[in-house]
Amino acid sequence: MVFLGTEGAPASHCGLIDDQASIVNAGATPTVAEKPFISVTSAGSFKLNVPQLRTNSQGVDWGVGEQIDFSEVFVADPNQDTATSINAKLDQGLHVVLAPGIYDLSEPLRLNHANQVLLGLGLATLVPRNGQAAVMVGNVDGVRVAGVLLDAAEESYNTAFLLQWGEPNSGFSGSAQNPGMLHDVFFRVGGPVLSGVAADVMLEINSGNVLGDDLWLWRADHGPGGESVVDGNNPSKIGARINGDDVTMMGCAVEHLLEDLVQWNGDRGATYFFQAEYPYDVTQSYGDNYVAYRVADKVTAHKGFGVGVYHYFRDYAVTVQSGIVCPTALESSFESPLGVCLNGLGTMQHIINEEGPATSPIGNSADPQWYCSNSPTAMSMVV
Repeated sequence: MVFLGTEGAPASHCGLIDDQASIVNAGATPTVAEKPFISVTSAGSFKLNVPQLRTNSQGVDWGVGEQIDFSEVFVADPNQDTATSINAKLDQGLHVVLAPGIYDLSEPLRLNHANQVLLGLGLATLVPRNGQAAVMVGNVDGVRVAGVLLDAAEESYNTAFLLQWGEPNSGFSGSAQNPGMLHDVFFRVGGPVLSGVAADVMLEINSGNVLGDDLWLWRADHGPGGESVVDGNNPSKIGARINGDDVTMMGCAVEHLLEDLVQWNGDRGATYFFQAEYPYDVTQSYGDNYVAYRVADKVTAHKGFGVGVYHYFRDYAVTVQSGIVCPTALESSFESPLGVCLNGLGTMQHIINEEGPATSPIGNSADPQWYCSNSPTAMSMVV
């Protein structure tokens, strides 16, 4: 359990104590804002509410923030709007609300105005065509993308990424006082189909000062009826590649990618609660080359609170050296990282670099292990 900005949260402890698994109390939330939402006035008019940024906060913010009249908002209809018509409104500087439905996009939705909002209702689904991204955010501050599912298209094109935030190699630092934000944004390669979809990288963040709040990046392990995905079908290499500095993730799950699940290249990043699961359908060559959470050698500062790596090697007895790889000097910046063998075959030798115990199959029970040398009430146990 990871508590961030939670009033009355229990104290931290690492490992299993009296049947209570590890708890991380990370204190106040350094920077956050609630997700944009829609309200109706007593006169019956709609408002787009953009909650204000808070620092060192606890508890829920019930304030409405900035209230934007719908004269400045375009409501898209999946039955008639296209990427062209939506982008025409975005180019004008309007905010966009996506009505529920599936949007087939011939080109990315492009947000190039500061403080623009793209808000999906009913988990609006964006399907990029022609090998292009679903959403691209320019080098601007304060953009908020919320409530959307980015779904790789069923076609032969191999999409380079589903969402790209910031221009590559531009060095755009963003603004700590007005960061970009992703709220409830989900990525999927596969799911409805067992093969025929692909995306190299699901999420690439090149800008600095971007916050992620509740993200799930999933290369589907099964299709309709629960039938298994096998032999690297529906390939997706990397879940999230973070190149920008000062990027924070609050609640992030990344599963079944065919290379590193996360590559963190930017400095001063932080993750609060991370759940990753290795792919089921790989061979030992995967274990020889890839990890779940990789912090680049050049990074000088990074924090991880409750970073968990799970494995269920279904098809082959794969051995991976470690779930988390980072510069040795940053090992102490991870609080209560854990590894879990769910079942199946194979072993993860260590939790972080060369530290922490192995996780291996033990019958029909899961095998959780913690690395606790930098955590309160240090303890590591097998259950």
